[in-house]
Amino acid sequence: MQSLFNIFAILLFFGSTVLAQTFYVATDGNNGSGNGSQNSPWETIEYAIDQVPDGSTILVKPGTYFGRSRLDGQFSQGVTIRSEVPYQAKLRNDTRIITIYGTSSNPISGITLEGFDMAHDG
Repeated sequence: MQSLFNIFAILLFFGSTVLAQTFYVATDGNNGSGNGSQNSPWETIEYAIDQVPDGSTILVKPGTYFGRSRLDGQFSQGVTIRSEVPYQAKLRNDTRIITIYGTSSNPISGITLEGFDMAHDG
């Protein structure tokens, strides 16, 4: 019985660790054919946040990203969206840069943005 408990505990620990992955976004990425890997990144932060499991990190490669990112989701373990090189991922738009969607019945939680250069471009 003790060995069964130990196996369950190990699977539980490694199962949650395996889900914590790193994904990538790049200006030359592709939301249609990319898989979020370093060699085949997605194109937008908005698409990436809709694809990744809880506990993940999204690294945004250096470059200038135009347009608004709409973020939504509930992540109990958190998802971090980080500029791969601090302040070298530049988010630009002539209106809103980041829009966070949530309601009282479906609140947003667990999303962290780190190291971006964000500016109104209009």
